[in-house]
Amino acid sequence: MTMNNETPSATITTWIKAVISKDGPALMALLHKDVVFAPPFVEEPIHGPAKALATLGLFSRATENFDYARTWVSGDSAILEFKAEIGDLTLHGLDLLEINEAGQITKFEVMARPHSAIALMKEAYLSSGLAQNS
Repeated sequence: MTMNNETPSATITTWIKAVISKDGPALMALLHKDVVFAPPFVEEPIHGPAKALATLGLFSRATENFDYARTWVSGDSAILEFKAEIGDLTLHGLDLLEINEAGQITKFEVMARPHSAIALMKEAYLSSGLAQNS
């Protein structure tokens, strides 16, 4: 399926604004009902927008100074480079997104480093109770 970059670019612009402003309803509207979310601190991907948003909320509460540095959009895919602080560590990562023709995110994978920061996120995830609800 071919798509021009206007829809993904608009989605990414809205996504970035919603993440920075912590606008849960706007984020929820951008997640497809069957979204698959794969952050690096979970063993199995998370399915569905409510669980994905709850996990993103946990990430937001556990980190400080989150910011997107650069974005790349090609066809129905986008890569967003980010940086955040967790404890005394700086987390660097990439959000890998797939976007449908309606402008909703259908797949959301996160790659990040260093491993020690991911380990802190996993601890927060496991202690939050979200892991039992996956």
